[in-house]
Amino acid sequence: KNIINNHIMSYDYHQYVQSIQRHRHKEHTSHIRGAVDRMTVATPPDLDPLQHSVEGFASLSKHCPMTPLLWMQYAHDTEMLMMGLYL
Repeated sequence: KNIINNHIMSYDYHQYVQSIQRHRHKEHTSHIRGAVDRMTVATPPDLDPLQHSVEGFASLSKHCPMTPLLWMQYAHDTEMLMMGLYL
């Protein structure tokens, strides 16, 4: 059971946040690796980790109010995803 402050939750808040952070970390390391690769070969950025991160934020926001920091991360990831789609 997922219990926070004596309330039983129908979702696992920590699992959502950890999943989002894993995808954000994967995107960051992919971005750094891709920048080095693009110096030699034209390769498009990997948008999958950003897509999964944005989906995670959307799912989490359906279950509970998000903290301001999570909203800022959500906005940043969405912006980066949109920029990647335009390129």
